[in-house]
Amino acid sequence: MSSPTPSHIVEHLRVLISSLPSLDFAEASAQKIDYKLLRSTNASIQYEKQGTEYRVLIKLLKKGRLSSVIGKSSEKSSLADLVHQCYDGLKFSPQISDFSQAPFKIKNELSNIDWSDSSLDVVEDEEKAQRLRNIERKILSHDKRITQTNAYYDEKIEDSVFWTTGAAHPLRKKISKIDIGAESSAENESGPVHARSNDTQTHYYNLDWKLVATRCAKRCISRIGAQPVSSGVYRVLLSSRITQKLVCSIFEALRADMVKEDRSFLAGVFGQRIFSDAVTITDDPFLRARTGNALWDDQGTPTQRCVLIEKGKVISFAHNLQTAKTFRVRSTGHAKRSFETGRNYVGAHNLYMEPSRLDQVDLISQVTGGLYLVETQSPLTFSAKTGDFKLKARGYKVLGNEKYEPIEGAVIKSNFREILSNILFVGRDLKWGEHYGAPSFVVESLRVEGE
Repeated sequence: MSSPTPSHIVEHLRVLISSLPSLDFAEASAQKIDYKLLRSTNASIQYEKQGTEYRVLIKLLKKGRLSSVIGKSSEKSSLADLVHQCYDGLKFSPQISDFSQAPFKIKNELSNIDWSDSSLDVVEDEEKAQRLRNIERKILSHDKRITQTNAYYDEKIEDSVFWTTGAAHPLRKKISKIDIGAESSAENESGPVHARSNDTQTHYYNLDWKLVATRCAKRCISRIGAQPVSSGVYRVLLSSRITQKLVCSIFEALRADMVKEDRSFLAGVFGQRIFSDAVTITDDPFLRARTGNALWDDQGTPTQRCVLIEKGKVISFAHNLQTAKTFRVRSTGHAKRSFETGRNYVGAHNLYMEPSRLDQVDLISQVTGGLYLVETQSPLTFSAKTGDFKLKARGYKVLGNEKYEPIEGAVIKSNFREILSNILFVGRDLKWGEHYGAPSFVVESLRVEGE
């Protein structure tokens, strides 16, 4: 028996919801997520992760009362239970005045989404496996000092269908997120050195397999002979792989629930310019082909593009309905609900730091005599209460004239106020994680300690 499609699920939900009396507005969406992970080790292909997951979201509006439920089942009996559970929840929901214009708001938001680009590349697994073997061969042939390598192909396909009251037909969107990568090891006097490289795209044929292999091999060889960094104050270029982690961390301090509980170092600085003019941080739920896209949050509030920090000035916090009531503002549409626990929390959609027009060569030229740190060697630790953080990274000392000296064990103990107020230049290389993105940037003065 074939598995149900999101269209079938939404159609069944539509029939169930249409039988409910006196609804002012309704929304139903279903998402089918297919996972696949191929891993190659010494040209041997293993399927480590394959599976399908369903997610269902129902929202009902009646006389200013909103109720929503989330489920993970595709069975008809479970769907019926979810619909009745959602309808029963209307009896206990508080009166919400903001939703008198809900049908008009959702119609406007739908018009901002490009629903036409749903084409996915169909590729046989054997071709993917062969590409992984080619990556391994290319890395091993790059330099005899490379002794071991493996490659992987990680695929996530989201098939989503969305329906609202009065819609002529449901809207459908397919998004694929494909990540390929490689890891390699080389012998070194002080022990083996390791490197990795990856590329993430939404279409298979946009993946740059050769670049992943070449970059992985070059990084591995460049780390042979890496020396511990000398403690001191440096001008530092942080790569996007590090700045992504910083942007992800600072969102904790931008959450209104953290500010409300006095657990954010940004409490009391609303409306103040405390960072560099180069710092603008935005959360946008309408970006093209991003997995964090959403029309409504999990409390039914229409989402919106929200600038949280503009040119160093904190101009907004991320709110759900509860924090918005406390601060006497409108919700920014950042309510999230855990699929596992059902717990509500304040979460980001697609949070990123705005890039500029400077390329990597421009940025590196600004740190001659300083450090270019490319990746962390240990997890970043962060306190939203104080803004303090600590990370350990590896990279290069920039000697000038395209000469670099590999270094490792660079420990940074700093504070977000300090690092974000000392940013001189921001790059154009905006790179994304799951829901967070950031470009590389140059910090004018940063204390770095050696191990």
